[in-house]
Amino acid sequence: MKFTLRDTFNGRNISNHRTLRAALETESKFLKSVRKSNGSNSYIPTEILCNGEPLNEAMMNEAIEIGIQMMTSR
Repeated sequence: MKFTLRDTFNGRNISNHRTLRAALETESKFLKSVRKSNGSNSYIPTEILCNGEPLNEAMMNEAIEIGIQMMTSR
């Protein structure tokens, strides 16, 4: 599977990944860099696609689990 991190505001692909975890980690780093560059209240809306399609319910649940793991491991 190919996971794509997409900037929905500007309609551009940010990066491609082989795993959902890698896409989520990159999204976190990207949003952190946006806040650092433009102020703490700034953001760019993003989405993660799987093979060009929105994540299905099972993948969304997996993303939530990975997000929880990422938050507790810091």
